[in-house]
Amino acid sequence: MIGKYYLQGDFYYTSDQNYLAFAEYDLAIRLSTIPIAAYYNNRGNVYHTLGLYREAVDDYTQAVQISGGN
Repeated sequence: MIGKYYLQGDFYYTSDQNYLAFAEYDLAIRLSTIPIAAYYNNRGNVYHTLGLYREAVDDYTQAVQISGGN
């Protein structure tokens, strides 16, 4: 169920609809019962595209921590 928000975010991101992509990734993060690194990574990509670099670094850091640094 939550994966649909992630996939919709991917669609919006590749369609250059960054604010819609952000909303979908953010929803996936908030609804997920366990943290998923890809959700944070992709939301970080949106932040980066929008020039919100501090937020992008925060999400990328979260993604690395979730994945165990791999």
